[in-house]
Amino acid sequence: MNVFALLSILSCVVVFLLGSFIFLRDTRKPLNRVFILLCLSLALWSFAEFGYRQADNLETAYFWLKLSDLSFIVAPVLLHFVLVFTQERKLLRNKLTYLLLYAPALVVILLALPTNLIGGEPVKEYWGWTYTIPESSLVYSVSYFWAYGLGILSLYLCLLYYLKEFDHKKKQQAKYVLIGFLIVVATGLLTEWLLPLLQIRIPELTTTTFTIACACAGYAMWKYELFAMTPATAADGIISTMPDSLLLIDPDQRITLANQATLKMLGYEESELIGQPVEIIFAEKDDEKAVVKGITGEEPIEARFITAETNFRTKAGKSVPISLSRSVMRDRGRKLQGIIYIGRDITERKLAEEEKQRMEEHLQTAGRLAAVGELSAGVAHELNNPLAAIQGFAQFLAQRDNLDETTRSDVETIYKEAQRATRITSNLLSFARRHKPEKRLVSINEVIERSLELHAYRMKVNNIEVLLELDTDLPMTMADSNQMQQVFVNVINNAEQAMREAHGRGRLCVKTQKMGKMVRIAFTDDGPGILEDNLKRMFDPFFTTKDVGEGTGLGLSICYGLVEGHGGHMYAESKPGKGATIVVEIPIVSEHERIAEGTGLT
Repeated sequence: MNVFALLSILSCVVVFLLGSFIFLRDTRKPLNRVFILLCLSLALWSFAEFGYRQADNLETAYFWLKLSDLSFIVAPVLLHFVLVFTQERKLLRNKLTYLLLYAPALVVILLALPTNLIGGEPVKEYWGWTYTIPESSLVYSVSYFWAYGLGILSLYLCLLYYLKEFDHKKKQQAKYVLIGFLIVVATGLLTEWLLPLLQIRIPELTTTTFTIACACAGYAMWKYELFAMTPATAADGIISTMPDSLLLIDPDQRITLANQATLKMLGYEESELIGQPVEIIFAEKDDEKAVVKGITGEEPIEARFITAETNFRTKAGKSVPISLSRSVMRDRGRKLQGIIYIGRDITERKLAEEEKQRMEEHLQTAGRLAAVGELSAGVAHELNNPLAAIQGFAQFLAQRDNLDETTRSDVETIYKEAQRATRITSNLLSFARRHKPEKRLVSINEVIERSLELHAYRMKVNNIEVLLELDTDLPMTMADSNQMQQVFVNVINNAEQAMREAHGRGRLCVKTQKMGKMVRIAFTDDGPGILEDNLKRMFDPFFTTKDVGEGTGLGLSICYGLVEGHGGHMYAESKPGKGATIVVEIPIVSEHERIAEGTGLT
């Protein structure tokens, strides 16, 4: 027996035993079934190869060579195995896939068995009998191009799966399978195609390299339990695919396991997180203490499992609100074994709650404004007549020649204060009337620029830096430009005053952007900020934090009403000591939509 024949029979035995071993671990698993089919077809090929290499005469060699033509089934079975391995479920559910896989193989085999179109007459080489290329090589070339094409496609699918897969174990599995089949394709192209074209004859090594490929797959099975469904692999699958974050912490408060949802949420690689102290994931030290608190040797059973809301910190430093469940694991001797954290990102829920709270506050504010508006209108009308009389008589008295300077000064004071009272009643009437805006198509960016021009000199004198972040693609909308300018001027004036009084300088950032069907205008200053209690009342009529005589508390209330009259929203965001942001949101309404609205057409 020559050494090359011995190599063939050895490949046959090894691949048969390996396929049987894997199949018997779980006979119901589809991947195991395809793998045993691949191993059996390869074992048959190896055995036929052993037969013609050891043949004593031409007739025997010809018989075994014809039997080896059944090996054309290996290429489609290989691709079938790769499709199952890479979880191409959509393709595997289509019956046409199986027809396209196996029908060409059947045609090639039926052509090869009774004719010499695929393989020529056997010849004897130094390693034993082997096949020759037929004189009419067209069918031969097509069949081998097809077989190697399937092999290259299998290699491509494995490579694509390896590059796209994020799960560490699956990626390792794909790596070993990829290495094995890469060896098969490379060796096959070299020995079966390239070297024969160069008139270099060497023994066929394809069956041997296939055995090596199966050994790689077997190694992946042994190390990563690729083909066996055990409780451990099932748990790994559940953990790696669950949408919630899962962390396993050891008794020293270090991270020993983090699933894919955790890595994706926090932006870490697995190697960056494993072994790190658990405090790395918490946004604040107090958050960690609140969650870890109670993990002692004497905690009651009910304290072993808790649910709380906290914040995780991403690799980029961003805080993510989390609903976190903690479960403490102990052995029978109550020794701490570890802690399991399961967290769910509740960012969307938090945003929805904030939006709901903002809308409730908006409705409450609108209700208060409506009630105060009715009262203000009545009071203003009642005060206007006596104020007009006071001003008239004060002017009449001031014109007398027989008044001494002290009396004349007192009369002028009465007239000035009556004028101030008249302005207040005028503001009250403006607040109460809520004139319907005269809308036309305007550019919000241009209105903002005009509003800032009115304050340009004062801003410069008071060392206020203005930063503009205006969206150049901001759509025009139907709005009353005068009312919008009144709103913007009032907001800018308040921001300027707050920054000037806080530290004699400041920075005002004005930003516009399109958000859905709204134009959002944000005025952000670096002033002293707004207290939480004041934040809830700042749009209430007559509420002001300014000194007596410096403000009526109606400016923002009037602005709120003007924005509301446009179908928009106005609200504030602030933390004491960190500046404030006043946000105005105006709906985007085209001229066509405005006309349709006015005529009742939709």
